Amino acid sequence: MKKKILITLIVVLVLAVIIFFASKFMNMKDTQEDQKNMNENEQIDDQDVAQEDDDIYFKVLKNEIKYVNEDNKETLFKEYMENYKESTENPKIKYTVFDFDNDSKNEMIVMIEAFNDGFYLILNNEDGTVYGFEEVYRGLKDLKTDGTYLASGGASSNGILRDKFEKNKRIQETLAEMDMGKFQIDGKDVSEEEYDKYLDEFSKKENVEFKNYVEKYEFDEKDSTESKENLNPENKTTDNNETENTLNKVSFEEGVYTMTKPSLVETDAEGFDTTITFKDGKVSYLESYWDSKKNGTYTVEGNTLIVNYTSGNEVDSINGDMGTVTMNETEEYKIEGRKIILQKTSADVYYTAGSNVYELGK
Repeated sequence: MKKKILITLIVVLVLAVIIFFASKFMNMKDTQEDQKNMNENEQIDDQDVAQEDDDIYFKVLKNEIKYVNEDNKETLFKEYMENYKESTENPKIKYTVFDFDNDSKNEMIVMIEAFNDGFYLILNNEDGTVYGFEEVYRGLKDLKTDGTYLASGGASSNGILRDKFEKNKRIQETLAEMDMGKFQIDGKDVSEEEYDKYLDEFSKKENVEFKNYVEKYEFDEKDSTESKENLNPENKTTDNNETENTLNKVSFEEGVYTMTKPSLVETDAEGFDTTITFKDGKVSYLESYWDSKKNGTYTVEGNTLIVNYTSGNEVDSINGDMGTVTMNETEEYKIEGRKIILQKTSADVYYTAGSNVYELGK
């Protein structure tokens, strides 16, 4: 009898142990499943947030929201494109969305294919406000997935850069550069061979992929017509506080503008003189010492003068004038009364705004 009771107790104890561990296992499994579900939900939430951040860029392209430009003014994408209506016809628009500045948030790089190459609009979302930064084609070449890119200022000047953003400020960091036969990496002088090796390693990195957004961009004819009417003071009656930009548009005077900065006394070259002549929508540039010439067209938007040089001559210090060549050089000036101040030029990605000033002759 005692033996049967002992066997029964042992069986009960074994069953209790089995049930205990089975219960523990099931609870552990449920906990793991719950944790897995939580992680998946968190990932879905993160994806939703990331998707919302990316969507805001497409709202800019669709003109559903404005972005803040480099003059710290809110503008629509179509208003930005109007600046180039006279210079190009129905450009193709491409885009890429990726973490350009390595801050764990995506930026959008918009490529506008025009002038036989293109230019870029960089869009950066900061807490729901989108900031836009323009760049010429040669200033953002071979863009890599790690955010590095090649900036070229011509045959004798180029560099590898990357960007950081502080709201409406774009900060470009130079990683390596070549300038007039001098080579640097991380701010230190290096040999040409070391620099070439650095460029070779850069070229092996993966390029970002640009996707088609619009095959042929259609300019808004209605907005363009209204804009032209607004710029004619004879056809418009206004209050005293209206259309300051309208008056700025018609304040630009055609004529011969002579460079006053850098000052002519700062050069040892006799006969050095640089002029830009504007007449009937066309522009011609002359630098007298080297007899350098450029020709093209210009447009005016508000107090901004945009020059597009399409032809010019190549001048060599040994061979002299080597003949006329096709050009694709864009310059942007700020209009201040009888002066125009160069803000940026596609010929020199490192140009400092305001370094060249031209004044209209009397």
